[in-house]
Amino acid sequence: MIPMPLIILPILAAFVLISYQYYRIDPEQRFLNLRFVMMVAAIVMAFGYPIYDFFHPRDRHASWVFLALAIIWLAVAYHLLRRVPPRETD
Repeated sequence: MIPMPLIILPILAAFVLISYQYYRIDPEQRFLNLRFVMMVAAIVMAFGYPIYDFFHPRDRHASWVFLALAIIWLAVAYHLLRRVPPRETD
């Protein structure tokens, strides 16, 4: 079983990276943006895993699945951060 902070911290780090990108880009359709969906999913994972772990404490495979999702989420957030267009200066 993997400790819960080891799973939650990458999810929260991904949320911070994605929210920074989301407010920097300023798209026209904010709610249909990939970054908005990823922010909502990160919050759902951050709250969903402790709730799931509370109701299913003996499920050892779930912690590995959530850790893999957290690492993938953080990697995608970093990849998207590298692809953020520069700010437009007027």
